[in-house]
Amino acid sequence: MGYTKQKIIDLLEKGLKDMSTLYRDKIINYKEIEGGYPCYDVIAEYLLEKHVETLMLSIPETNRTIKYRQLGHFVDNEKKEKILAHGLQKTMFDDIGEILDYEIPLTKEKVEKDEEDNHVEEDNHVGEIDMLAYNSDKKQYSIIELKLKWNNNDSLLHAILQICTYCKQVNREKLIAEYEKPSDKDIQKVVFIFKDSRQYNELKSDYMRKLAKILDVKILVLEAKLVEI
Repeated sequence: MGYTKQKIIDLLEKGLKDMSTLYRDKIINYKEIEGGYPCYDVIAEYLLEKHVETLMLSIPETNRTIKYRQLGHFVDNEKKEKILAHGLQKTMFDDIGEILDYEIPLTKEKVEKDEEDNHVEEDNHVGEIDMLAYNSDKKQYSIIELKLKWNNNDSLLHAILQICTYCKQVNREKLIAEYEKPSDKDIQKVVFIFKDSRQYNELKSDYMRKLAKILDVKILVLEAKLVEI
């Protein structure tokens, strides 16, 4: 038996105490509540009522002490998402421009020493930006969250909240300085999804569309080409 609507709201209220980790809360990926009603609609409706765009302002910037831009990437053949992101480098897309880089870490790089005096990086549970794009005509950067077609675990709600969180955590000035392309615009938030995926089907929800709009998240569907929804 699934959770009731009130139970989901009660759990959501607890998650709202730390907006930087809300996207990782397990309820964000639940499909249905008791009675078969979409869980993501319950959550999106509540977030809209609570003015989620204001709540997002509480997410602090991550103080990364080393570079975002990496000299090389290890492509793990077991990670299909990284393989696709690697293959899309230098690809040009309408509106968002060229894919510059992928797998950009946001971790603070806080280093401590273990008992044998070896340096050990602290795991602070901050993720990686899947891809970074730049539109030379608009002089605007985009950070992109990529969801593969066969990824049925992550909801569209998860992807939207995740990319909004990363956009708040990244140091915009540091990122622009390292990639050396001028911009006086805010970073654009983008989610790539596949047609006929779980995320694509959830985009049919009016609440999900409203949430993406209020949070200024661009949703693009990846097939033979990217088509904006």
